[in-house]
Amino acid sequence: LSTSYRTLLISNAQKSGSTCVAPADKQQAFSTTKTVPVTLHVTGPDLTLASRLLIVDNSKTCGSLSAIASSAASTRPGTPTGAGDLFYLGVVVDTAGTYKICFWSGKSVGGKGQFDVLSYGTYLGLLTVADTTYSRRRAHSYSTT
Repeated sequence: LSTSYRTLLISNAQKSGSTCVAPADKQQAFSTTKTVPVTLHVTGPDLTLASRLLIVDNSKTCGSLSAIASSAASTRPGTPTGAGDLFYLGVVVDTAGTYKICFWSGKSVGGKGQFDVLSYGTYLGLLTVADTTYSRRRAHSYSTT
């Protein structure tokens, strides 16, 4: 299990058109380093292995037509593992920056499903991806003597 997992919020999720309430942490801040696999940990009641995550550019709104998967996420969140809590393993983002994590409950609402970006209307939190090259350069000190 990655040391950089986080508990995500599942709020404003809908089932059969009714809002579901889930006691989970709200709007967490997530971080990783570019090209380093990370595990995302989701908690809440009634989660199923059909639940999915979508990583979108920070300027997008979860659940909107423009909120397509970011091309920077080279290994996107796939089918989770777990029973009760869900773990999305080996997620990789190749470009440093800030991204939004959007959630789909795994339940079709209004005919929308896993492959429809409108289904991912629940905003879970920001994912900040650091650039290791920049960090290493700043860590060196140089002598002029």
